[in-house]
Parts: sequence; C-alpha cells; structure tokens
Amino acid sequence: PPPASPTTVTNPITPTSPTTTTPPPTTTTSSATVGASSYYVSPSGLDTNTGTESSPLKTIQKAADLARAGTTVYVLAGNYPEHVVTKAGGTSDSARIKFKAVGKAIMQGFNIIHPYITVEGFDITGFASTYDAHIRVSGDVQKNRVDPTKPGTLISKGDNCQILNNIIHDGVQLVAGIDIVKRYGHAPNNCLIKGNRLSSLRYRFLGTAGLNHRVEENVFEWLNSRDYMLVFGGNHVFKRNIFWKGNKIESTGNHPDWIQFFNNNGEESYGHLFEENYIEGLEEGVQLGQINSGGG
Repeated sequence: PPPASPTTVTNPITPTSPTTTTPPPTTTTSSATVGASSYYVSPSGLDTNTGTESSPLKTIQKAADLARAGTTVYVLAGNYPEHVVTKAGGTSDSARIKFKAVGKAIMQGFNIIHPYITVEGFDITGFASTYDAHIRVSGDVQKNRVDPTKPGTLISKGDNCQILNNIIHDGVQLVAGIDIVKRYGHAPNNCLIKGNRLSSLRYRFLGTAGLNHRVEENVFEWLNSRDYMLVFGGNHVFKRNIFWKGNKIESTGNHPDWIQFFNNNGEESYGHLFEENYIEGLEEGVQLGQINSGGG
C-alpha cells in the first residue's frame, strides 16, 4: 500500500597614520576561537561573540568561517537570510564539520565545496540565484587556462557530504533543489542524501555527478512541470524514495521527467540501482524517464 501522505509544506516566511613607531593595536573582528568543537548561532547573537551557547554568533556563515574538522555548528530556531559557503572541511566520518538545526531554522541553503560536511534539519527556501541550487555540492577548482578542455587544478571538493532531514521548498524559477555538480573536470563522490523533503521547486529537484552517491528515504513532491532527477555519474543508489504529486503547469518550456540523463557534453550515466521507490500521480504529460544519447 502507498505510504501515508506527507504533511503539505507551506511557505515560511547587513585616521590618520600614527606619529610614533609603536604599532597600533590589532582589531579583533571576533572573540571566537577558530576550530572550536562547537559553535552556537542565534538571530539574537553577534558575530563578535565567542560562539558558545550563552554567547552565540549571529550568522551561520561566521560559524562556517571558523569551523574546522570535528566542529559542530548548532543553529537555533529563527530566520537566517543567507546562503552559506563552506570554508574548510572534515577529514573523516569521525571528524566531520556538521551544521545542525535546533528547532525551525529557516535559511537559503549551502554551497558545499569541502569534504566531510553534514547539513541536517534545516528549513531551506528563498534562494534566488538562477542556475544555482539551494544546496550545491561542487568543488573549489581553478580553470585550466592553458587548455580549458582539460581538468582544472583541484583545491577541494565536497566528497562524502551528508544532506539529512532538510525541507527544501517553494523555489523560484531556475533554482535547483540539491545539485551535485562537476566543475572543470572534478566532481564530488560518496555523498548521502537521506530523509529530505523537496517540495514545489521550479527547476530540477535533484542533480548528480561523480560516483557512489546514495539517495534514500526522501520525498519529492509538487513537480511544477520540472524534472525530479537529472542523473549523471556512476554507481548511485536510489532507495525507498517517494515521488508523487507530479502536477503540471502549462507553458514552462520544459517536458517534465521523473528521471532524465543524456549526452551532456560527453558525460556518462551508468551503473545505478533503483530499489523500492514509490511513484504515484505523475499526471498526464510527465514522462517516467528520458534516456538518450543526443543533445548537449
């Protein structure tokens, strides 16, 4: 039998030079220590605070600037109008950088460009940078200026990310939900996307590149004549996800698909496992899938 209907997601709602040879005192922009085991963030905090539970930071980005392997960032309930970029990564599963919502923490998403990052429990909406994503997993890569057809110089990338139990909803046109992206020849590998709800977006809900991602127990709903999944890379597992409420919107210029992959400038899509997924109500005009070798 089909699973119980998920709860409908609703839209939730910045002297003159000294005359002596004595150097001026150093200005401290934050009294928080770099690489602490934990930081707390609250809308009532200050980015000049220590980042402890009793003296929280104000922005998630400030905590991301300070976090190092082994740090957990606790984001308290409230509204954070920011799209956060990682500045460092973890080193193993036991030494991750974790961003965890405590209560309903509403924000615009993450750009994950470092390894072993966990993003858990956020209410994500309101991001409006077109051809980008609420959660984008890619890399810090310098383009090959001598031969742009060859891979660039890799600085870091979002391998082994975990995107867990978030709600991503009510998107604007041409902003994806979760997008794992190849950049100048380098793509993240081994990410886990689990327990998320992606609802009423206006661009692809999920995109993949790289190898060995696991997509498990997520809910994809209110398709809006977009595509639920655009799948590239190899050996991904899609297990026990729900795809439903594939509503149709006229004149979007897109033929909606449950899954699509094609010849994307030489990209391949291979070796995937689809197991125990539930698909219902994709509506007339929605293709179950498109698999071809043409186009770019």
